[in-house]
Amino acid sequence: MQLRIGSASPALKSRRPKAKILWTFELSAVYYPHRGSKIRIMVQTQQEMKLKGFLLAVLVLILPNIFFGSEPIAVYLTWVDDPASTMVVQWVEPESEKRSSALYLKQGEGIWLNVPCQATVLHGANAVLKRVFLQKLHPDTDYVFCLSSDIEHTKKYRFKTMPKQLFRSVRFVVGGDAYYHYDLFRKMNGVVAHLSPDFVVLGGDIAYAARHGSSLKQADWEWRRWKTFLKSWSEQMIDENGRLIPLVVAIGNHDTNGSYRMLMNEKKKPSLFFTFFPFNESFTTYRELMFGDYLALFLLDTGHVHTIDQQQTAWLKSALKESARFPYKMAIYHRPAYGAYGNYNSRKAMLIRTTWSPLFERYGLQVAFEHHNHVYSRSKPIKGGKIDAQGVLYLGEGAWGVSPRKPLTPKEVFYIEKSAQINSVYLVTIGQKDCHIFAIDNQGAIFDKAPPLFSR
Repeated sequence: MQLRIGSASPALKSRRPKAKILWTFELSAVYYPHRGSKIRIMVQTQQEMKLKGFLLAVLVLILPNIFFGSEPIAVYLTWVDDPASTMVVQWVEPESEKRSSALYLKQGEGIWLNVPCQATVLHGANAVLKRVFLQKLHPDTDYVFCLSSDIEHTKKYRFKTMPKQLFRSVRFVVGGDAYYHYDLFRKMNGVVAHLSPDFVVLGGDIAYAARHGSSLKQADWEWRRWKTFLKSWSEQMIDENGRLIPLVVAIGNHDTNGSYRMLMNEKKKPSLFFTFFPFNESFTTYRELMFGDYLALFLLDTGHVHTIDQQQTAWLKSALKESARFPYKMAIYHRPAYGAYGNYNSRKAMLIRTTWSPLFERYGLQVAFEHHNHVYSRSKPIKGGKIDAQGVLYLGEGAWGVSPRKPLTPKEVFYIEKSAQINSVYLVTIGQKDCHIFAIDNQGAIFDKAPPLFSR
């Protein structure tokens, strides 16, 4: 960079002679991964001593931009195992970085533990995803971690594990169809972060990075979508106490490029969804996440990688049966069974109603969160395809960061209790006696509330 000081403004040219060049300087930075950065300054001046203050001010302004490239692009959290005793820490950084581990400690203690990371190169992006699995953590406890051995000078991050028992209320947010429009996405992010939930669940179509006209986009289009999503999430999803908010995901149609068989046989290239979110088994996109002794979440795949029926339904039956001890059981998936937009008799909607819904009813699942349709809807309790006070609530339908559509109304469809054309998420609060679910719009206002839920 070269800066020239001393030329007169046009307004002064008619009244005084053209100013002379007093001095020039060049500033450059070179980053060495193992030795840090070096700054080279070349100055030619007639009044060097008098300009020191100005030069220092310029350096203060531009140094943050010079060193920004050495910071992680994004840092975010998720789970694959027990949320009370584990945490997955992930970060994306330039490929030139040589970080090989993360350090963490229980807040208030003095011994940092070093955990080696796994690294996955993001080809064509000049970036790498790094991941550490933290285990044997204490429930409901604050932890601090950093990504450099220079602990004194590096940035610190915080998180909190989930409780094993309901000694306090647990709050989480459910939404879907997140990063389509950048402004709407970030607006809802701000609302959700202000709620300070313990975690967030996104029910598919996370970054709209696959099966969305991508064949007409540039080669790095998928990466740029995910980069924007993760960077925004990392910047915004921080609770009122400065802790990162963990993210749990279910898969949607715009998250994958192929079925399980195609992916396993390498007939289709895996989308970056499978890079940025870990699974216990390759491409097995349905799973159960168990929170202490109070909540079982079933994250399901509505036919995007795995078929709805057959193996997934057999697994769901077994998992629901084994989770009878949990007072609260909820499912989260993408395409709806009881939607307020589109075709009620679509093949996938009918499959969910004939295979999953009977299992939900039989094993006491209280709520199914549905997405995909870009509307707000809340069903009446449904059992056996009819309205029943002991039935399952179907809540949806994916309007985090998309343009909301006009939904069907209660007058048009028998199973809808309320619908609206509005950007929305659900805030779930589980207490010792009951569970409350509120609908929140992107202004932060509560505009609907589901009936209280009680343990089954």
